Amino acid sequence: MPSAPRARRPAVRRKGGWPLVVLSPGITLPRATMTSPAEEFAARGYLVAAVEHTYESVATTFPDGRTVTFEAGKAGQTPKTGEKVARVRAADPEFVLDELDRSRAGTR
Repeated sequence: MPSAPRARRPAVRRKGGWPLVVLSPGITLPRATMTSPAEEFAARGYLVAAVEHTYESVATTFPDGRTVTFEAGKAGQTPKTGEKVARVRAADPEFVLDELDRSRAGTR
């Protein structure tokens, strides 16, 4: 089913920038599961960024060409792997915010 969000009100720029919501899906779920809330926030005038977490998607390819695959919840997962997945999951939203801030700085 295609989605077709419609803004019920325009995004209102506030002092310091646009209002932003960063959405992080439940562990091992793709960011596509956040489509409905993302559309709802966007329709209310928010900018929305959805995170696709490393080790929780089928594959993630980094700018250097390295690709990592799904590890979260694999059969036989070790505590070390679980710790790595949790550490990266916690760092992903911070990375997204840093990148958005960096790109915003380039447009000033």
